[in-house]
Amino acid sequence: MEVPLRRSTRLNKDDKGEAEHDAQPEMLDLGVDLIMRAPKRSRFLSPFESQMFRRPSPDIEKATTVRDIIVSGVGTCRLQTRRLMAVKEEFRCSQFDFCSAFRSHICDSFQDAKDCYSTFVDYFAQCLRRDDIDKRPTAAGYRVILPGSLSDTFLFEQYKAGKYVPRTALIHFSDRFDKKDILHAKLILLPVHHKGHWTVYCVNLVHEQIDILDSSPWPTEKQQKEYHTDIAERIRSRLNNALHQYTHGKFTDFSKWGFAFVPVPKQALPNDGGFFSMMFLEHYDGKKRKMDINIDPLLGSQIRAQILYYMLFHKINRERPLPHEIEHLAPPPEPP
Repeated sequence: MEVPLRRSTRLNKDDKGEAEHDAQPEMLDLGVDLIMRAPKRSRFLSPFESQMFRRPSPDIEKATTVRDIIVSGVGTCRLQTRRLMAVKEEFRCSQFDFCSAFRSHICDSFQDAKDCYSTFVDYFAQCLRRDDIDKRPTAAGYRVILPGSLSDTFLFEQYKAGKYVPRTALIHFSDRFDKKDILHAKLILLPVHHKGHWTVYCVNLVHEQIDILDSSPWPTEKQQKEYHTDIAERIRSRLNNALHQYTHGKFTDFSKWGFAFVPVPKQALPNDGGFFSMMFLEHYDGKKRKMDINIDPLLGSQIRAQILYYMLFHKINRERPLPHEIEHLAPPPEPP
């Protein structure tokens, strides 16, 4: 049964490769929804099916204590040069996966009101990917989470004087994903950092539109559209072209798909966008177009602590065992 939503209009502009970036797009399709379609059968099951493994929420008290220990610098954690997080060699899927987080980096991202480093967003995505492979193997290819650094490549002109070079985007794919990973996915998720705020763009192949997951409590719809008009067309065009090049033209052309602002929890505390985006990467059910859990915007500090706890004690972290002050607060071992 179709669920009636607002119907999308399309851009009155032909796709002319990279030349479309010379002019500001009208973005007539920004913030409108398509009719929700009956989903096509997927090779992989959705990770949100009822029988799938769900990551239990970390113990709130332990997670908060771990964050407090690191931030306050208790015992051996007092050293700014103490490394606490890095991806094990066997779990790296890219030459770029050298996330090596020292205490100072964690403090700069996980203290309240601090903006999140992109390396932590990518590390979190690596943890999710590993969980899909190990604990949800029948769903391991349903979603593909692209690195946040890819959005920096797409928005290159925003930060540096110069011209976007399409082949630079392909490096992010060739090192991380097999072509089959891309072709069989139903959700392609891209974390985007722009003007100090994190959002997630989701190429939703179930409903054939691009979902925008934005936790910012914009005062007006106009301000939200102005923010995304600045970047949405470039992301759509350049990501579409990159996926086409990488898959030799086999990936679905989404260059004319509309953008939809999906209702999501709005952050209540400053600079929580990166952590809300991580929650969206994990919990966005693109088939139903909603989160699979409730996210309380007032618990931003708790969300930061729980995400840090999850990443520190994940199996991909080669820095285990951690200093005793932290390690003894680890979750119980998982059953074999």
